[in-house]
Amino acid sequence: MPSSVRAGILGVVVAGMAVTGVAGCAAAGAADDGAFGAWDEAGSGASHDGGSSVVDARGGDEHVAPVDAGPDARATSDAAGEPDADGAAPTDGPVDAAADAPDDALPGDASADVAADAPATGCQYTTVFQQAGPVLTVGSDVGQVYYWSTQPLPDGGGFYCMKVDFDMQTADTLAGLGGPDAGCPIYTLVTGIHGTGPKGTPPSQSKLMAGALFKFYTTSCAPGTHRIELDTAWSGDTVEGPWNLGDTFHFTIEVKPYTSTVTLTQNGVAIGPTITASITGATVADTVNPKIDFGDPAKGGGSNWPNYGAVYSNVVIQADVAP
Repeated sequence: MPSSVRAGILGVVVAGMAVTGVAGCAAAGAADDGAFGAWDEAGSGASHDGGSSVVDARGGDEHVAPVDAGPDARATSDAAGEPDADGAAPTDGPVDAAADAPDDALPGDASADVAADAPATGCQYTTVFQQAGPVLTVGSDVGQVYYWSTQPLPDGGGFYCMKVDFDMQTADTLAGLGGPDAGCPIYTLVTGIHGTGPKGTPPSQSKLMAGALFKFYTTSCAPGTHRIELDTAWSGDTVEGPWNLGDTFHFTIEVKPYTSTVTLTQNGVAIGPTITASITGATVADTVNPKIDFGDPAKGGGSNWPNYGAVYSNVVIQADVAP
């Protein structure tokens, strides 16, 4: 994107990412889907609370989206591949974007002669993190790894768009989890993209830009319709689909003005519908120091559990980085 266009966008607000079934550009002045309109700093009446409380259409099924507790709440390991005593996986750093391949620009990207006051369309992606092969096998025993995270941008960095691709070999291991004292695996946590904010930002003010989870049980802990829920700090949605534990899926999670989406594929073919949510009300500041995580930092309990036995692999994170 031309620097003149960037300069016009910088400092104005980004409208975040969420799954609410309200797709497209909800903010005033936004162009078509994927366009960079002005991210209104004041928002449009949307809540800027940390976390998200989402009640789905069935009623009574309330899920409070997890809020990042900050670095003090998640131990890391200095040795690559070595789990910590509490099972947290080592955190990988960013890759050198300058050494990366040319930007993977989406169709409709702005040309070099776009006027400075015109909205630029599409996302101009650069790979900011990639790791081939497995990054996490979710364990349930003491000392095993059950959580992995990375912060792919340099300190203080935020983004206009972010896309996270990974493979997840799921495991049919929910039966027998929970119980009278431990709860029920109503929510099987998959991944989250959090904007943790500048240094000094209280953990309670970190923003969930996109959080994906499977739902295979009802609130009464009975087997239910297979669903995926997409949560953000602004809204969320739950969609039914042909998703079964034990299958392997390629996930694509994308956050951009003014939507967040989750798409699952197998061999390049979409499996079930894409889950989409409006994120109107988010700002570029909400994306600063983003953190991507897999699994559950709390190991599991209550209504939130990781998918024990699942294998996450082949992670590629792309971003249209805000200067």
